Amino acid sequence: MTALTLILLLANPAGAQEQWCAEAQAGGVVTLAAGTYGGDCALSTPVLLSSTEGAMLTGSLTIDTDGVQVRGLHFKGPSDPAIRVLSGDVQIRGNLFNGGERGIHLAANATGTINDNVVCCTLLDGILIDGSDDADAVVELFGNLLVGTSLQLDGGPARVHNNIVSEGSIRTSAGDKLRNVRIVANTVTSLDLVGWTAGAGMALVGNAIVGPAPEPINGVEMLDNIGCPDPSVCFVDAKKRDFWPTADSPLLAGYSALSPIDGLKEDWCGRLRDKPRHAGALQRAVEHGPGPLSVDFKPVCTGDPPPDAPDPNAVAEPEPSTPQPVADDDSGCSAGGPGRPAAPLLLVLLLVAIRARGSVTESRSAPARVS
Repeated sequence: MTALTLILLLANPAGAQEQWCAEAQAGGVVTLAAGTYGGDCALSTPVLLSSTEGAMLTGSLTIDTDGVQVRGLHFKGPSDPAIRVLSGDVQIRGNLFNGGERGIHLAANATGTINDNVVCCTLLDGILIDGSDDADAVVELFGNLLVGTSLQLDGGPARVHNNIVSEGSIRTSAGDKLRNVRIVANTVTSLDLVGWTAGAGMALVGNAIVGPAPEPINGVEMLDNIGCPDPSVCFVDAKKRDFWPTADSPLLAGYSALSPIDGLKEDWCGRLRDKPRHAGALQRAVEHGPGPLSVDFKPVCTGDPPPDAPDPNAVAEPEPSTPQPVADDDSGCSAGGPGRPAAPLLLVLLLVAIRARGSVTESRSAPARVS
């Protein structure tokens, strides 16, 4: 079955609920149309499983073969990890994970690339990496946004760079596989570095922390990590998840030359990092950043001002005038506005009219006097 035929087949999700997994298991290229697809699925054949329309999966994917790619899917609240990887050379790119137990779990000795995903509000860690026995099997994690959840590293080797973790943390735990983990140029609410020791190839460089910078660890490479106890000094509005550096942010001071293994040429937006490279996930290469980050598929960074930002080149229109109180004068103008009699004068005229009317009535009804 061709990819085009498959797209037409899956354009009716109600009729495709039992077919999408079987088609994915057959391998090749499987493109899901918009809709909701239930049920768990185990993939043991290389396949590119994707959607250009944000198809929603409510079950879990288990990947047990090398070379699988998962792109552009929306995983909504599965009870197990939305994607569990048991193999190598897997690419998980540009997906949205919302709710459920966990977004992505790379089990022991699983490898691959995890980039440009948005993970929110999971019960456990949004992303969990168990680590590998192979010192050359590096897991790459970059360009991801995690909201209200954490990135947990139980082992390496791993390169973690250009990620944004809001209302969560990047964490590690002590263990035999915790080695060769490099955490570089991320923007994160907090760091929880457990099990870091000298000589294990660990590095923490050029990160921006929404809070205090971490304390040095003896014998570990820790350079130019900028703490922001007052986030307003560093970011446009961290509470709204707008982590764009301000014009005078201390993040712009840059950080030291990195080891060649890092090779950071781009930031979270995919823009080139000119020197000096700014601390954190976002390089202030243009005036405007992506704005407040929402829980949706990762946005395209245009460099345009956000919709509610004032236009610095706009000509201000005059404010409409509001009548102001003026003092009474000989023309009869007063607080009521030009040409309108003052309220006290109206009252006097009204009383005079009433008294005059009463006098006339009284004169008409009074009996004639007899002399």
